[in-house]
Amino acid sequence: MSDSHVAYMDIIMFSHEKIKNGARYCNMRYMQKNEKLPSLKTLASFFFCVDFIMTRETGLPCFGLTYMVSYDGALTVDENQDKYYMARNPEKHVHPEMDCFSDNEIRVMEMVIAKTLEIKTPHTQTLAWRKVLDALKGPGQTFPFVVPYSFAFDQDPAEKDPEELTSEEERFVGNEDDLFCHSLEMGL
Repeated sequence: MSDSHVAYMDIIMFSHEKIKNGARYCNMRYMQKNEKLPSLKTLASFFFCVDFIMTRETGLPCFGLTYMVSYDGALTVDENQDKYYMARNPEKHVHPEMDCFSDNEIRVMEMVIAKTLEIKTPHTQTLAWRKVLDALKGPGQTFPFVVPYSFAFDQDPAEKDPEELTSEEERFVGNEDDLFCHSLEMGL
């Protein structure tokens, strides 16, 4: 991905603050039980789950990171975005500022943390990940594979008739249009 890549995080209000504080939240909650910081793999799984659950529930991801799958099946975040979630230098004792999150986002983060404490890679239990695995079976797949946010839904909302869309799917399709327009404005 190039530096000019436009992602959801570019159109989500306070996305950099949310990502930083989401990482702090995950670090703090994870350390309460494990007495060590989560691995990069675990942190990526946490963000993936929160983003895809929020997309399914509201039509818009919480953080808006770009998730990729490498040829060996490893989940990563776009290398131009990973600096935002403190993977390289996590802050061990900095408490998160949760006022940039809605009550619903906090509920989902807490639910994902609970799952993360059970299994280190909760993303493997999501609908979106099952769709990733199906997509990777397709012929001629190139890597890294960028996981589309449409995988949060049973069916890609862009492929449905407008009158069949749920309110969450309508919001998702509208945000996809905003992202496309934002790309055009940036000359991409």
